[in-house]
Amino acid sequence: DSLLNKSIENLKNILPKIESVGEKGFYGMLAGGDYEASLILLQSIWTKENFDVKGEIVIGLPTRDLLFVTGSEEKDGMKDIRKSVNESYETGSYYLTKELFIWNGEKFDVFK
Repeated sequence: DSLLNKSIENLKNILPKIESVGEKGFYGMLAGGDYEASLILLQSIWTKENFDVKGEIVIGLPTRDLLFVTGSEEKDGMKDIRKSVNESYETGSYYLTKELFIWNGEKFDVFK
């Protein structure tokens, strides 16, 4: 636990400005091009105040520099996130996963 906490503090110290882009229930996160996937560790940003989505927050991390966000009850958003994750995973570099993850209020679980 202490190593995780130290790692998160170090991440916070080096992160560039975090931005959210998009609208209507489907967003992308920007963090300098190298840190987008690391944003999964920052519990404080995964709130309804930051992401106006229907249902629970769902994310996709197809590559280290792409992080997509939608809501579990966003019909179009879920369609868009699946398409974007699959396309980015196939064509991007530094690929991570095609799986989607859902925020349970404390951490992300694999979305099924």
